[in-house]
Amino acid sequence: MQDPEKYLKELKVQPPTIFKGGGRPVLDSSLREQVNFEIYFFANAAEKKRFHADPIRYCGKVTDPITYERFRPTAASPKTTYGNRLYFFAADSTRARFLADPMPHKDRRTGTT
Repeated sequence: MQDPEKYLKELKVQPPTIFKGGGRPVLDSSLREQVNFEIYFFANAAEKKRFHADPIRYCGKVTDPITYERFRPTAASPKTTYGNRLYFFAADSTRARFLADPMPHKDRRTGTT
């Protein structure tokens, strides 16, 4: 989704913090990080940097971009970076399919399961 901040502001959605005692996330693209299809917002650049240094610790379940399976990534999970976004995969086979042709899978498609 392009410019999710605009839509979240219109809907008056306030994302929760993922850090214990963290600040209130700001709906600003400079304070946004995406892992797979999931979007995270942070209160400040320091929180974003903390998340970026160890996303597995904070991200929770993500969606495999090929199968749409929800899973919790581990250090052993297959992964790649594409378009400045980190992607984790449920299996080596789905990572290989993604790398063969990432464009159709880089963003969630509407109406697919």
